[in-house]
Amino acid sequence: MSFSIPNLPVDQAAITRRIVVEAAHQADVFDYKGWLVLNHTFAGICSALCTGHTVRFPCFGAFFPYARPKRGDSKIIYVQPFFLPSRGFKAEVNDNCSPGMAKNDDYRNYMKNHNISKADGATTTKGLANQRVKVLKNAFSEGHDVDAR
Repeated sequence: MSFSIPNLPVDQAAITRRIVVEAAHQADVFDYKGWLVLNHTFAGICSALCTGHTVRFPCFGAFFPYARPKRGDSKIIYVQPFFLPSRGFKAEVNDNCSPGMAKNDDYRNYMKNHNISKADGATTTKGLANQRVKVLKNAFSEGHDVDAR
């Protein structure tokens, strides 16, 4: 199954796709089902944060809704998702990734291009739902018996 990952540079889409495909194969499910599980997991995290909950994944980290004032205007408060990796996750990356492999430029570009004021009505919930539809259509066209749940 060759599901697509929209809006990503080719190199980043390839690593993301490889991770999902390997996880799906380890779980003995079709690639598209692995992507759907991941997609629904992200939708669940989004829903939980939107209702004021913290989402923790042992040995990985935690997602929090985090309130911060707008730069230059402390009267406007933004609530944004925030991720903190676990100590073990941080240690594993630090121990295995050399400083030359770090992606500081990718981080800065991502932060610059994902300002809250630039969302223009696009939401994670809508985007994830659209991705699910595309993945299911592709799976169906490849002859898989698709269950739309």
